[in-house]
Amino acid sequence: MDISRRALLRGRIAQAAQQAEPNRFAPPWFITAAATDGACLNCSACIDACPTSILELNAKGVASVNFEKGECEFCGDCAQVCPQPFYHDATAQPAWPLVADINERCLSQQGVVCQTCKEMCPVDAIALTLVLGQVPVPSIQQDLCTGCGACIAPCPTQAIDILTPENPNYSATANQPSVRTPSQ
Repeated sequence: MDISRRALLRGRIAQAAQQAEPNRFAPPWFITAAATDGACLNCSACIDACPTSILELNAKGVASVNFEKGECEFCGDCAQVCPQPFYHDATAQPAWPLVADINERCLSQQGVVCQTCKEMCPVDAIALTLVLGQVPVPSIQQDLCTGCGACIAPCPTQAIDILTPENPNYSATANQPSVRTPSQ
């Protein structure tokens, strides 16, 4: 079992042990179907090129994003170095259909003030709702969320999930307003 220093310091050893292969997502603009048929060379070029080091090979040997390591900056380096045609044109479509969602482990639901997710969000997609006599409650505006994962690793209770269009909590307008290009 590989336990990161972050998991150890946050007391997440038990959670790390329970979650051998956590949810992983394809890199931005990645054509998953093209790589899952065994055509991926496992060259790790995309992994080496990632400036935030969030890419790793999943159990099938295909590149995947690990948001516990950090956030995606949508730089496009992974797509540029791939020797195979596994990436969509970054200027032609959104990076991915991922959005963040806050679950029941959020400290605000326990009466504890925490604004870590809001402070980490680079696009201000997380708002705090003020209610008299209660702690501020964070909420994610899915139409603004880029799915970058900046809010995930810093959350002290792992209260942020990543949603895909298959999830019933996913908004029909999530990730639709504009195309995000590298370094945008």
